[in-house]
Amino acid sequence: MTQGRLRNVISQKIHDVSLNQAQLDRLINLQATKPKYKSNKILYFFASFIAIAFTSIIIHQSVQPTISIEQAIGNEVANNHIKLKPLEVTSTQLNIVRSYFKELDFLPITSKNINFDTQKLLGGRYCSIQGITAAQLRLKNDKTGNIQSFYQTSYDPVIFKGIPNISAGEQPITVHSKGVSVDIWVEKGLLFAVTKD
Repeated sequence: MTQGRLRNVISQKIHDVSLNQAQLDRLINLQATKPKYKSNKILYFFASFIAIAFTSIIIHQSVQPTISIEQAIGNEVANNHIKLKPLEVTSTQLNIVRSYFKELDFLPITSKNINFDTQKLLGGRYCSIQGITAAQLRLKNDKTGNIQSFYQTSYDPVIFKGIPNISAGEQPITVHSKGVSVDIWVEKGLLFAVTKD
């Protein structure tokens, strides 16, 4: 079929389909009113969607529970204690365990809140508390056989604001997470956390 013949066939088909005057008037009216209605409808839908989304975000943020730094530390310590990951260094002597932690900017120490007469040191491993590298020491009670996790890290007064300082006469705070009680305090420039026996 040549291009000229194709043009004639298409032209004939177009002329075969025709509208009467009433149909043509109706089509013209629809075209004149439909776009405004459709654009307004889309605009209303879009505005409603944005309003609902914005309201949902505000409600979600206001309902989000905020937990205290103490509870966040307690949750982290409890999770790590429950897992009891393998120790990276094993020894009952603090000096040997201390020498393993070369990547810390402090030396792991004892605390007056831990009775090392009844708690036997088993060893330690690296961990973190709120994103700060920490030492996790594992202790075992000679009498009961219970295992405790004893954490210590550098004290950052901004991150750990509000944690009791026992050097200032304050008492450790106890939080509970996943069935584990955790004592948290500041002492000698370090943050400590220990699972309770």
